Amino acid sequence: MPKNSILFAICSGPLSLILTSCSLIGLHTDGEVKKLQSAAYKAGITNGKAAEVRSRYHQEEEAKALPRPPLPKRYYRMPVEGYTTSDGVKVEGHTVTVEVVQP
Repeated sequence: MPKNSILFAICSGPLSLILTSCSLIGLHTDGEVKKLQSAAYKAGITNGKAAEVRSRYHQEEEAKALPRPPLPKRYYRMPVEGYTTSDGVKVEGHTVTVEVVQP
């Protein structure tokens, strides 16, 4: 008779009333197996989420550390017509150079 069948006979026989759990001697009931599988599944999900969070954090940190190329700039000359300010100062027409940063 194989060893497992002897242990099963002990766990399912009159001795099972004395033992609170057959897992003490290496056998698990279906309910215990399902609990262990459920706990392992939940632990795997939790570890997977934590690994994803860590991965995302490190990706963001690496992206911050990378040097960014300077944004392209263009300069435009725009004419400004003459005008009078609110305090009566007259400004002649002139041109203004405007810097435009293109993302």
